Amino acid sequence: MSRRRKKSTCGCFVVILLAAAVLGLAAAAWMQGWFDGVVDTMEEAEATVPFQEITISEESLAGKYYYQQLDNEDKTVYKEIAQGIKDFQEEIYIHTGEAEQGNSLFRNVLYDMPEIFWCDGQATSTAYSGNEEPYTTIKVNYTYTREESDDLKNQMEEPINACLAGVSADSSEYDKIKYVFEYIVNTVEYDINAPDNQNICSVFIGKRSVCAGYARATQYLLETMGIFATYVPGSSMDEDHAWNLVSCDGEYYYVDATWGDPVFTQQEDVPELSQEDMINYDYLCCSDAQLFKTHTLSEAITMPECTSDKYNYYIMQGMYYEEYDPETFQDVLNQAISRKDKKVIFKFSSTELYEMAKDEILGDLMEEAAQYLMSIYDLSEVHYYYQEEAQLNKLVIFWSYD
Repeated sequence: MSRRRKKSTCGCFVVILLAAAVLGLAAAAWMQGWFDGVVDTMEEAEATVPFQEITISEESLAGKYYYQQLDNEDKTVYKEIAQGIKDFQEEIYIHTGEAEQGNSLFRNVLYDMPEIFWCDGQATSTAYSGNEEPYTTIKVNYTYTREESDDLKNQMEEPINACLAGVSADSSEYDKIKYVFEYIVNTVEYDINAPDNQNICSVFIGKRSVCAGYARATQYLLETMGIFATYVPGSSMDEDHAWNLVSCDGEYYYVDATWGDPVFTQQEDVPELSQEDMINYDYLCCSDAQLFKTHTLSEAITMPECTSDKYNYYIMQGMYYEEYDPETFQDVLNQAISRKDKKVIFKFSSTELYEMAKDEILGDLMEEAAQYLMSIYDLSEVHYYYQEEAQLNKLVIFWSYD
């Protein structure tokens, strides 16, 4: 059985600057996504600018990470953009004379609001400075009409409610985060060709998505449960990627449901693994030290430090080792065999400890464990498979009892 990491491909934002001078008016256009047309510039600024009327409440934005990083002027522009998208405005007028800034705030709105699935991240922004008050217009590329969006919302309502009903409102924050992590892993297939794979429709309707869909669905569910979660763009394995930042009992952690959902290729003579056996918990409530071995933040993004290991899955499950103790390792192997566990996980605190313990476990300790297995189950031979994950300082052993 070989292990293949799921391909981490998600939408990226490409910014293209177009500059023009028309009748002495400076205009600059920015593209969010892929530029596929000519940007029209107005010959003169409008005498009265129809800025977007804001009805979005400040309270509804209290838990939105990117919004909370802004100054008051940018918060106004952010709300104008969000209101325009929610109202399906073809052209959104915002209080900034900088197209680049409008483009950045448009991106922040989409990072903060996973419930917005009816635009694909592409928009054209044009800034005008020939008026008493500089302004920018944003033309958003809507993939669905308001009516189509309402229909998709109705289709998502049942699976979302079914998911939310699966965890008690009285559960701890950790249990809710773990529940959502496992729900996404267990119900969604990674598929780069899935429709709507940059938004939550692909998860709740199609059950097939990529990292952007995984991260936005995780964010949406946790926010609905009252837990802080936000979307984090970056890269992994030299490809664009996305995951989540969450808060659990006052500490920040990273969650990556995409990397919690690895693909296993079954080989002969290896015990069949259940979906639960396949979940990779290294990316549930992990710290900077853990995540940044394999992930890199986008240069434009600043995140709070994640230093706590309190909710490290392996620490909580007693699978984490900070000392070299062959006697303990042997006891863990034998106890797992006595319980007929399909797998045993050893997670080590350092690379040095991992290398030293791995050699000991895969050598003399495994020979002794195999003899023990043969004796208590009256077997003439033993089959097992081990999986080395040096980057994660983790060793996994799978037993066969046939």
